[in-house]
Amino acid sequence: MEFPSCPSCNKDFVRRAHRQGPAEVLFSLFYLYPFRCQLCTQRFLALQWGYRYKRYTPDRREYLRIPVRVHAAFLGEESRGEGTAADISMRGCALATDTRPAQGEVLRLKLDLQNGRPETIEVEAAVVRNVVGRQYGLEFLRIHSREKEQLGKIIEHHLHSRPMQQARLVS
Repeated sequence: MEFPSCPSCNKDFVRRAHRQGPAEVLFSLFYLYPFRCQLCTQRFLALQWGYRYKRYTPDRREYLRIPVRVHAAFLGEESRGEGTAADISMRGCALATDTRPAQGEVLRLKLDLQNGRPETIEVEAAVVRNVVGRQYGLEFLRIHSREKEQLGKIIEHHLHSRPMQQARLVS
C-alpha cells in the first residue's frame, strides 16, 4: 500500500490526516481519506481503494516531527534567550531552554538548521503552546514563504534519510 503524492508539490511525503466533519467520515466509507503533505502542508483527499484504516492515535499531530537538535535564539515581550530546538516539523518544534517563556507568549525564533553556516531560519511568530519542566512546545504562527521553503527542503532531506512511518492498515 503506497500513500498518494501531494497534488500541490508532487512529493510523496504525506501522512494520513484525521477526518474532519461528517462529510469526511462519509467519504471514508468509499475509501476516500484525508492526507497532509509534510513539506508544503497541503491537506487533500485521496482514494485508497480497498484499504481501511484502523483508529490508532498515540500521537495526534498532523505533521511528522524530525528528530534533530539545533541551536535556537528567541525573543518575546516578556523573555529572551537561547536554547536547543528539537523535533522540528513544518508547524512547530520543541524548545529546551533555561529561560522561562510563559505559556501563550508569542516569540520571534531563529533556528540554526544549517549546522554552523551563517544562514538561519527565522520564524516571525511562534506561540508557546505547552510547558513541561524546561521543555516548551512551540507552534509556528507566521513564517515567510522563503523561510518556509527552506525549512521544507531541510525536512525533506531528513525524510529521505530515514524510512517514512506508515499508517496501520487493514485490508
